[in-house]
Amino acid sequence: MTKLSDFEKELKSVIKIEEPDGAYKNRLQARLRERELNGVTVPQKANLRWVYVAIPLLIVMAVILIAGPNKVLAQIKSWLGFVPGVGIVEKDAEIWTLQEPVVMTKDGVELQIKEAWFTPEKSVVNYAFFNVPNPNFYPGMVLEQCYLPAWLETEDGTRYEEIKMGEFPELPAGTAQVSLHVPCIWNTVLNNSAPQDWQASLNLTPAGDDVTIQDVHMMADALPEPQVVPIEIQDSSALETRFEDLDNPIPLPKAEKTIENGVQIHNIIRDGDALVLTGTFSGAADLGDLYLQGEIKIEDADGNYVPYRIPENIRTLIPYENYSYGMNWAIEMRPGGFKAPFTIKQLASTAKRTDDVFDFEIQQENFDKPQKSGEEPIWLYAHDLSRSFGDYFLKAMTVNIQREIHSSAHFYSGPYIFDASLDLWDPESGTFLPGFEETVSKGDFLTLGSFGAKFNGRMPLDQENYRLRVSKPLIVDKTFELSTTWMPDEALLSAVAEQSGQPEAIISYESFVVPDIDPEKIPQGLILGFGDTQKTLELKDLQGNLISSIESNYGGFSFEGRKLVYARSAREGEGQRELVALDIATKEITALTRLEDDNVYMPRWSPNGNYLAYLGDNNGLYIFNIENEQFRVISMADPVEILGWSNENELYISEHGYGSGKDKLYVYTVESDNTREIIVPGISIWGSNYPTISRFDGRMVANNTAGDELYVWQPGVGQPRLIVEGFELHSYGWFDQEWVIVSLRIRETQSEITVLINVDNGEIIRIPTVPGVPFDITPVKQ
Repeated sequence: MTKLSDFEKELKSVIKIEEPDGAYKNRLQARLRERELNGVTVPQKANLRWVYVAIPLLIVMAVILIAGPNKVLAQIKSWLGFVPGVGIVEKDAEIWTLQEPVVMTKDGVELQIKEAWFTPEKSVVNYAFFNVPNPNFYPGMVLEQCYLPAWLETEDGTRYEEIKMGEFPELPAGTAQVSLHVPCIWNTVLNNSAPQDWQASLNLTPAGDDVTIQDVHMMADALPEPQVVPIEIQDSSALETRFEDLDNPIPLPKAEKTIENGVQIHNIIRDGDALVLTGTFSGAADLGDLYLQGEIKIEDADGNYVPYRIPENIRTLIPYENYSYGMNWAIEMRPGGFKAPFTIKQLASTAKRTDDVFDFEIQQENFDKPQKSGEEPIWLYAHDLSRSFGDYFLKAMTVNIQREIHSSAHFYSGPYIFDASLDLWDPESGTFLPGFEETVSKGDFLTLGSFGAKFNGRMPLDQENYRLRVSKPLIVDKTFELSTTWMPDEALLSAVAEQSGQPEAIISYESFVVPDIDPEKIPQGLILGFGDTQKTLELKDLQGNLISSIESNYGGFSFEGRKLVYARSAREGEGQRELVALDIATKEITALTRLEDDNVYMPRWSPNGNYLAYLGDNNGLYIFNIENEQFRVISMADPVEILGWSNENELYISEHGYGSGKDKLYVYTVESDNTREIIVPGISIWGSNYPTISRFDGRMVANNTAGDELYVWQPGVGQPRLIVEGFELHSYGWFDQEWVIVSLRIRETQSEITVLINVDNGEIIRIPTVPGVPFDITPVKQ
């Protein structure tokens, strides 16, 4: 055995050879297997890929000899590039794309392939289906849904099966033609109404200058292994909280020790005036699994909080499998104005199993009861219910009690219980029904974990209460603060500084200061939405004061804000559901028409007062003419969202596509019974709780695909203008002529605030956040 000197031991402890990326390893393994199967003897020749390992290793060794092995090293040369929407590629890699978009139609269903990228690492094809019909249900049918992957096929017949939606393995270099095969449309019913066996030919061409490649700076990865060290206990008031919707937020567990270098930085990408950091969380070898708590915190050298956001391209920056990022993370920050080095922290806990038993009871009145008019409920549904058990806390996200088929329950875990066994009490047999198909998700740095189960057995729907038994919970054992200290490269900081000073949003994550609520500045207005019980509509002013309650599921204001339209229940409507208009001032109710369908979702009143639009049964779009009391039903195959009426009394609708492509935006003109499509420039137009089309001037508010940017756009004219960036958007829409209402989440405090933004002059007014789910808002004119 070779003996090492003290310095050699120290050097070895801080140097690790960079692990090749997963895509490269997969390619290498595939080629080796191919050669082995074909029995081909390959002449040995110099492999320049080892240069990528040898050169950084030599550089690291030289730097360590100068600076000492205990220094935290900065990033080294940029050999890789990042392609937005695709991922990390080799800098000199040849990237191919479509010669032209592909659109084809079969049995009225449209397949769109507008974008595709082919790199040496993988193939990305953004495809989507539109106008997909609803399934035909009939007695005795076998409900088998499509979960078959698509594949790419080259001219020689080789198949490359879809890894996840829109992502495939890499194709052979120089492939100029390939076909996309989709055996069935994902999640539709097989052998039913949706056409199957799709095949589209894709002609490819080198992307050349058409592709944007950002520099990727690989870290030297010379940090010591994670090491557990004592930590000074923080005051509990300084800890972040979770479940901010509770009256008494539960603090996160206190960290007992620090795991130095428990936050690992792998790559740094420069994007204009911002830096995107990606990496992993890591614990000491003997700790076992870690469960992340709260969110990443970044501090500068003076202890100042450094704001950050989640990158829009996060799914192509770090591994994403089964709806989870696991122990991987990615953030975007603007370092300008802060002093390096930066400390990045993340709270995490280990877990232990106990013999505790908790009975989670739900009263009958806490359930919604979906039913058809005059018929008994067919199932019970409850959600967002919280219970405390001593020091523990549980939140039931969904509980379904079924009379004919299995029941189910789904819980969000943490910050103290990560999973548990679930059983459901059956009053008829006097025993607990054991859970099956139990699911557990550990969660990641963006989302909580969850656990749930299904229960076999016919359950009565008339019990006073229902009991779920939670047993053998996996609970917090020890809590640690993962951390690392990072000194950015001076050249990189200088390059970022040169890009600073660009126009920013009205509300930006790097500079926004939460304003106080000033009652004198809050305008007169009304908000309509579900209350805490989510069984009645509540009408409140912008101060948060309750005006009145209405028994209904959805409602909407008239243009001038004096009337409210909603579906009145059969009990109130003399045995028949009715569409009614309420005069808010006089409380007078006018019946507009009787309803044959059971659902009236998102009713929107046209500015001229002549039409009401809402979504009814089976995604049908209903237009009701108030003057002649006639309905016009527009059958929509795909799920659609009513965005609102414009000032020209045109109805805007978004259509959701099946697949990885963008949604479509349509404008419907009632008088001419005409529908036209408007091309959307890179924003997500799938609606919000409030109307997203201004009934005053026709402008639209829309977010990005990540849900943390808000734009204002005149549909069909110019480019969208950014007004909010870097905050998770919970709801947004038009309030008044130039005013938009936005509810957004403040990461530092784990809280939600609501503001009114004047999109023309940048004025911001904070108003109380109304609990529940909002549906509509209107100014009240004096």
